[in-house]
Amino acid sequence: MKQAVVGDVTLVEEEPGIVTIDYGTAIATAELVQDVVERSQEEWGEERIAVLVKAKSATDLAKIGAVLSKHDLASFTIASAILTPGKLTQLIGNLFMQFQNSPFPQRQFVEVEEARAWLRDQVTNDQSESRVAN
Repeated sequence: MKQAVVGDVTLVEEEPGIVTIDYGTAIATAELVQDVVERSQEEWGEERIAVLVKAKSATDLAKIGAVLSKHDLASFTIASAILTPGKLTQLIGNLFMQFQNSPFPQRQFVEVEEARAWLRDQVTNDQSESRVAN
């Protein structure tokens, strides 16, 4: 399984098709998100992946949304689950989803295992759709 690091952010393919992006204690800024997206595309650009995002805090959600919308994330992103275990992170997640017009399914989750189960379903559905298309 692949791994990458961008500053304090770790990107780990924990199971086939599912990559966890863990910001740890780092604040998700537009610049950091830009770096993480570019690194993700370098590592997994040829593959379609589902992403589990763990971020405790973020600044300027409109700029982060703009960074994400300028990349062709839909070409390699199946779905995105945003882990929001606390009230503050849930608020941040809600604000983020309002700023971003996502071209792929995305949802917030409180529990990691629930998020992973949803992502597994998304990966399975994507693989089924690609087999039908071929």
